[in-house]
Amino acid sequence: MATISTRAGRLAGVDIGGVERFLNIPYAAPLTGARRYREAEPRDPWTGTRDATRPGPTSPQWEVSSPLHGRIASPGWLRGDDVLSVNVWTPDRTGEAPVAVWIYGGAFKEGNAALPMYDGTAFARSGIVLVTVNYRVGVEGFLPIDGSINRGLRDQLRALEWVRDNIADFGGDPGRVTIFGQSAGGMSVASLVATPSARGLFHAAINQSGPLRRPADRADGEATTRALAAICGVEPTAEGFATVDQVRLLQEASRLTGTAGGALSPGPFTLGVLSDPDLVPWHATGRREDRFASRVPVLAGFTSDEFLLFGWPDPDLGDDEATLALERHGLHGTRALEAARQLFPDLSAGTIVRKLGEVDFFIAPVVQWLEDAAALGLPAWGYEFAWRTRAFDGAPGAYHDLEIPFVFNLLDAEPVGDMTGPHPPQELADRMHADWVEFFRTGELARAPFSGGVRGTHRYGGESRSAVFHQLYLENCKS
Repeated sequence: MATISTRAGRLAGVDIGGVERFLNIPYAAPLTGARRYREAEPRDPWTGTRDATRPGPTSPQWEVSSPLHGRIASPGWLRGDDVLSVNVWTPDRTGEAPVAVWIYGGAFKEGNAALPMYDGTAFARSGIVLVTVNYRVGVEGFLPIDGSINRGLRDQLRALEWVRDNIADFGGDPGRVTIFGQSAGGMSVASLVATPSARGLFHAAINQSGPLRRPADRADGEATTRALAAICGVEPTAEGFATVDQVRLLQEASRLTGTAGGALSPGPFTLGVLSDPDLVPWHATGRREDRFASRVPVLAGFTSDEFLLFGWPDPDLGDDEATLALERHGLHGTRALEAARQLFPDLSAGTIVRKLGEVDFFIAPVVQWLEDAAALGLPAWGYEFAWRTRAFDGAPGAYHDLEIPFVFNLLDAEPVGDMTGPHPPQELADRMHADWVEFFRTGELARAPFSGGVRGTHRYGGESRSAVFHQLYLENCKS
C-alpha cells in the first residue's frame, strides 16, 4: 500500500516493487446528468482516504472488436460519473523527476487511460513520472451542445493544470512536462501545442501517428447535434441529451456519423476536434506561427503500414475502383496509379491506394508539422516505425498502434502478444523506450534532427517504401 496527501485529499495506491501507482485521481467534478455535456467544473476536496487502486470510469464507447488488439484495448467503457481522472506512476515521491503525460487515441470515440498497453511501470523504473489522462470522447467530448465545443480537448487542458498544481507531490517536476499521444492523442498533442492558453503547461511534445488535417467546421458539428437530437426526440441541449439512455445515444450517434469509418471517411468528421478559433487560432488562420503557440521541442512520426489496422481499402480493388477511391479523397487517381505502377509493377491497385492514402492521411501531415516546426527554429525529430508484426502471419505489417508497446517497453505483458505475435525484438523496445525517456529528460535526442521529408526521419526496424510513396504523392496526387 502507498498513501499520499494531495490538495484535494488523501489517496491510497499500490507499491509495485518500488514504483508507486495511483489510479482514478479526479481532476474535475463528476459528470452527472447534464454536466456530461458541459465544460468540466472544479472538483471539491474529499474527506478520508480515496481508493486509488482501481481504474476509473470512462466515456460511453463500444468495445474494440479488432482481432489485432481488441483484448488489450478492453474494457473500454467502465461506467460511472468520475470520468475525468488521471493515473500516476512514480519512482520516487521525494524527487523532481521529468513528467510525461500520455493522451490516448481511439478516433475521439473510444479510449481508456488505464489500458494494459499504457502501463507506466517501465517509464517509472526509468526515472519518469508517468501520467495518463481520461478525457471525454464521442458525443460527450466533442459534439457542440449549448455553445460548448471541444470539451474533450478542454478536459485535457484541465488535466494539464492538475499536473502543474499537483505533480510535485508525486515527485515530478512541473517545469519538465512532456505531452505525448498516439492517433487521436497525437492530434490532441498538436492541438494543445497550437492552444495559447496551454503555454507553460508543458515543455516538449510527441505526436505518434496523429492525423493533423484542419478540423471539420463547427457548423457541421452543430448540424450533427440537431440531427441526433431529432432522432432521439429531445431538444439539442445538455438537458435534452441527459434524458437519453447512454447506450441508445451511443447507438444513434454511431449510425448518424458513420463512426465505424470515422476519420477515414472523406466527409467531415464531426465527433472529433472541430474548428474552434477562440481556443485554437490556427484553425482559422492556418499560419505556421499559430500552429506552434507553444514553442517547444517536438518529436513526431508514423508507422509504415498505418491503414492495415483498418482494413481499408480492399486490396483486390480494380483500377476504376482504385481511381475513384483516390478521387473521393481529393487526389489525382489515374496519374497517381500510373506513376506508382512504373516504380512498383508488382503492387495491386488496392495496395497502391492504401499506400497513397497512408501518405495523405498520416505521413504527409506529420512531415509538414515537423517542417513547420523546423522552419520556426524549433528542435524537431522525426521517426518511422517499420517493424512488422508477426501476428496473423505478418499480414498487418507495421500497422497503426503497433509502436505503443515498444515505446512503453511492455513486450513481456501477456496481452501484448496479440499485437506483436511471438518473439518481438526486445532490443528495439529498449531502444525506442530509451529515446522517449531521453526526450522526456532533455527535450533532445542524441541523433541528427529532422532534415525534411520522410528521408529526414529516423527509421526503427525493417525496410520501408514510405519515402518513395511520399515523393509520388507530392508529385502526382496534389499538384
